[in-house]
Amino acid sequence: MKKDGFLPSILWPMNWPIQASTKMTTQLITNASRENNVKLQAMKITANSMTRLISIDKVR
Repeated sequence: MKKDGFLPSILWPMNWPIQASTKMTTQLITNASRENNVKLQAMKITANSMTRLISIDKVR
C-alpha cells in the first residue's frame, strides 16, 4: 500500500455514519429476503397440499 500521508477512508470519522447506515440497510435487506424465502417455501407447501386435495376430490 502506498504511504502518501492519507488515512484509509474507514478510519476517517466523517465516514462512520455512512458506513453504519449502509451496514444497517444491508442487514435489513438480508433479514427481509430471508423472511420472504420462508414465506415462499410455506406457499409452495400449501399449494402442493391443495393440489393433492383437489386431485383426491376429483377421483372420488
